[in-house]
Amino acid sequence: MIGLENTPEAVPLQQIGNSLHTGHRKIGILAGSENLGIRDHLIKLCDVVAKIPMYGKLHSHNVHVSIAIGLYEITRTLRT
Repeated sequence: MIGLENTPEAVPLQQIGNSLHTGHRKIGILAGSENLGIRDHLIKLCDVVAKIPMYGKLHSHNVHVSIAIGLYEITRTLRT
């Protein structure tokens, strides 16, 4: 389970590729609300928490944009 959240412990999304190449495991993405994020008890269930690097003054993407970016990066990583 990959949590998409901007926490101090989160790794950049582009760096989770090595953890994805562990056989034929199923992958799930968890994203929280745009205002509150993922609740703490759900963050603890994630295998890895990844953040999407952002530039400028914005602090978050819309949740559907975050999921799309996450799916794109995971698919790109699994193809290589």
